[in-house]
Amino acid sequence: LRQPDSRIYSFYKFIKRRLEHPLHQTLNEQSMSFGDFLEFACKTPHLRTEVDNGQIRRISGLFSPDFIGHEEKVFQRALVHIFAPNMIFGLTNRFDDFLDVLRQQGLISSFTSRRENVSPDEQSLDAALTDLTFSQRRLLEEFIQWDRKFYAICDDAFTLRRDLWNRAP
Repeated sequence: LRQPDSRIYSFYKFIKRRLEHPLHQTLNEQSMSFGDFLEFACKTPHLRTEVDNGQIRRISGLFSPDFIGHEEKVFQRALVHIFAPNMIFGLTNRFDDFLDVLRQQGLISSFTSRRENVSPDEQSLDAALTDLTFSQRRLLEEFIQWDRKFYAICDDAFTLRRDLWNRAP
């Protein structure tokens, strides 16, 4: 799982740099800022499903424009899925802890930490957030409201589970 604002900003940067992405040309030809991208996503149903609480949409399996406006249902379903007995999850900002949990659970024997799709640096994200207009900031808050709640619950649960696994004999 990933911090919601960082996830959306990273997705925006990914589109801007990936020539083969279907929206690459649109974003670059129109020189869209992050704020412009948020406004564009609001008017583009299939893009909106990715940025408007897209983490809970993916985890819930309700990843369709039909579920925009039904975030509480999507949120509840995502919680059921993430806490299913056969599910294990981690947090990108604590990835090494997640790898350690996988090792402790016997799911991997060892690991070498390697970063390939590295998220944008915090200064870049902070600058993009600073440049948002008031309405763009409100839109971003709307887009991450449920993902933020979900992430906070999962962060607490991950910490608790990790602490319990670390104490196990």
